Amino acid sequence: MIPEAQDAAQSGITPMDGESGDVDFPFGSIKALATVGEFSTCNDSGGELVVGVPDGLGAYLVEDDVVRVIVQSESYGQLRRESYPFIVNGGAASYTGSHVQYVDYDRDALGEFMEHDGPASDMVVGMGNLIKHFYNLKGELVGPRNPNGPTTYGAHYSNTDAAGNYVVDGLPSRADWLLQSLCSAHMEVAEGWGPGIGFADDIFLTNEEWMTYEDDVEAFVGLSVHAIVRREFFCPLNLSSLNLLSSPRFLFLHLYRMWIPRLPML
Repeated sequence: MIPEAQDAAQSGITPMDGESGDVDFPFGSIKALATVGEFSTCNDSGGELVVGVPDGLGAYLVEDDVVRVIVQSESYGQLRRESYPFIVNGGAASYTGSHVQYVDYDRDALGEFMEHDGPASDMVVGMGNLIKHFYNLKGELVGPRNPNGPTTYGAHYSNTDAAGNYVVDGLPSRADWLLQSLCSAHMEVAEGWGPGIGFADDIFLTNEEWMTYEDDVEAFVGLSVHAIVRREFFCPLNLSSLNLLSSPRFLFLHLYRMWIPRLPML
């Protein structure tokens, strides 16, 4: 376990590879739910790894007996160490850098998790990348990056200038776009303030923290704030999973204008 009740220099414990340090936490026990580098063996996943530095978190009931825990990775793509890509929009585009992933846990087992010494893997019932459909600031489905000039339709605007020219200081080697350093996040459940009050659907808010652009870039769009929701959103397509809209400046204006009745749970 990575967390320590106190530093080894104070506790006198000799650090050992693969072993925990001081776990005599003063206010309760800590157990790991998931560890970076673990991979999925669930039948409906592609063997994805838990990637990057875990940062913003959220959780909700995806079914009555299943708790979905969301974790975003603060990863940096080719600007530091490129993560494996994830695919969006039916294979039309791919991203490196930060991932937003989920792990599903059996609700009853999770409720008893702190009462025994068993691992979290025994209660995992699903895992994968959360983002399936990705929209840009214009409401366009993000598409492939044009390697020979501006991407005039479906550009990921935190990576481009206003004309769609790629301006990040470095190209991904295995993906079209870079989702850079997702940082703090907030999970808000549907109608969290009462019936008809709040968001129409469960929503996960996050942002890209920083970016390194080429020299002399003037017409850059800006770092994106992202909203991940559990239903159709900003587009009349019949989408079956999670959609993402990015907006550098007017996120809440877009969100609050799009109140529509909630769809059934996925």
